[in-house]
Amino acid sequence: MPVVSPRLSGDGSRLARTAVDGKGGLELWQHTPIGRIPLAELDGTVVAVALDGQGQRLAAVVRPSGARRRCRLERWVLSEGRHQARTVKACDGVTLSADGSHVAVFGAERLEIYEMEHLRPRLRQRFEPTLTAVAFGPDAREVVVASSTLAEGGGDRLWRVDLATGQTDGPFEGHQVIVQALAVRPEGQWVSAGIERQGRPTAHRWIAGRPEALPGVKPDAPFTSVAISPDGSTIAAVGTLGCDSASMLWTLSADGEVEAVVPNEQALVRPRYPVAVALSPQGPRIVVGSEWVTLAADGTVQDVRFEDPHVGGISLCSSPVAWPR
Repeated sequence: MPVVSPRLSGDGSRLARTAVDGKGGLELWQHTPIGRIPLAELDGTVVAVALDGQGQRLAAVVRPSGARRRCRLERWVLSEGRHQARTVKACDGVTLSADGSHVAVFGAERLEIYEMEHLRPRLRQRFEPTLTAVAFGPDAREVVVASSTLAEGGGDRLWRVDLATGQTDGPFEGHQVIVQALAVRPEGQWVSAGIERQGRPTAHRWIAGRPEALPGVKPDAPFTSVAISPDGSTIAAVGTLGCDSASMLWTLSADGEVEAVVPNEQALVRPRYPVAVALSPQGPRIVVGSEWVTLAADGTVQDVRFEDPHVGGISLCSSPVAWPR
């Protein structure tokens, strides 16, 4: 049963994944002790999943059988066993704030944000061109939105949205890049990762509304997941495309300057295929195939705790990136 879109909680303690099993295929796994956490049966196809920072709240976008324009947003408060669902129009992606208070769903040009407690609407807004990534600020007071297109020489654009007022700042223009992942450092600095027009992976910090490339990136595969440590001192990015994979770690000084880079060949990716990353106080954890891997600060293997024949792995040579137009 291949992993389709695994997502880690912010502390790396839990993994949610969709699986190609014809039955919705949403599973939740905890890191220690290893085990599945039962969830309700879902009627439809799970499009995307997300967990909060502590792995206590889970959200999923489900496309009902036969539905074309609307999906369901399903949410669980795992510690209390509570489940709720509502209809949404955005069907491509979902993300949670670190504290689990808000959930954002996005698709095409549409962004919808809800309070997690009762799924009350908080914000609905449209952006152009195609939305490709969304991330909450560390205090859930703002959300950063990326839209990307390569049509007619376009590139990446980022917006900042204040959830209290609905005020939107931007667009902040980038390069010829498809942004596929976003994260926000504790002091509010954005980090984006994705792929350039030429197919090279790319990662940037956004300083005063302008992107600054993170050093050391090699032309292996586009980054599809990016994470920042709770103290903001480490950035990690991973990705897989076809038979190629990429993984990078950057450590930052107190004033935000890059101090060290752990490149691909030292970051435990070959010959396996990383698809999601989270950084906890204990160090980064990367989902690689069917393994849940903990890395030391220098990128070497610390331990492997998640290896189960029932989990399945990523298909070798995964499907290519869907380029927004």
